[in-house]
Formats: sequence, C-alpha cells, structure tokens
Amino acid sequence: MTQREIKFRAKNKKGYWVYWTIQSAIQPSNMMEDGDLDWDTLGEFTGLLDKNGKEIWEGDIMSIPFTDIGNTKHPPEIVSIIWESPEFKFSNTGKVFGNIKYNVGEGKIIGNIYEKYEELKNDRGDDSAKYEGDK
Repeated sequence: MTQREIKFRAKNKKGYWVYWTIQSAIQPSNMMEDGDLDWDTLGEFTGLLDKNGKEIWEGDIMSIPFTDIGNTKHPPEIVSIIWESPEFKFSNTGKVFGNIKYNVGEGKIIGNIYEKYEELKNDRGDDSAKYEGDK
C-alpha cells in the first residue's frame, strides 16, 4: 500500500494559495512569516485525484455521481470535502456521509469553500446550490 504525500495549503493575505509538504513545514519557502497566512483556509491534500487528474484538497467542492447498492446511477451531487477523524468525507449542507475513496475518481472539482462565489451550477443545471462557508 502506497502512502500519500502529506501536503498542506492555505491562502496568503493577498489571496494566493501557498503549498507546502510536511518536510518543508518548518518554513515554507514562499511564506515570508507566519502572519502572512490565513489559517482559516488551511487544508490537507487527500491523496486522491478527481476524474481530470486534479488534486483533491480538504475544502474543495466537487460534483460527484453516486451509485446506490443496487447499482442505480444517480445525478451528480454537489459536496464539499471535509476531515472527520479518521478520514476525509463528503459533506452536503451540513450532512456528512461516505468515505471519499468511493466514487471520488468519477467526480470533478468545481471550486472550494474559501473563495467567494454567488452560485455554482451542478451537472443537472440547478443553480440554487448554497454551501456552508459562503461569505
């Protein structure tokens, strides 16, 4: 079993993402000082990729199709990625469900909870989705 690379990201005060690994955690090279980061945006890399090969991070918002126990496919759901010990999970309007290792490879990242947006359109064309963490 391959272990995932332990990586983190947070936005700096200018609004840009800063990335670092556990090995460089003493002082990430593109951080001038601790006060330059918005620690409320801190997230960890899940070790997983979406269907487009993009890294999935804690706080990302994804559109993910679901298949039930009877193998019935359902329209995509809009979910955010959260950490709930001991694993990363999906959250949809405050309801937490599922380990993200299932179905995540069929989903795509469509944003994250830390950036301002008014509405997101999911694959069903529903443009009324609102999420916890909206500012």
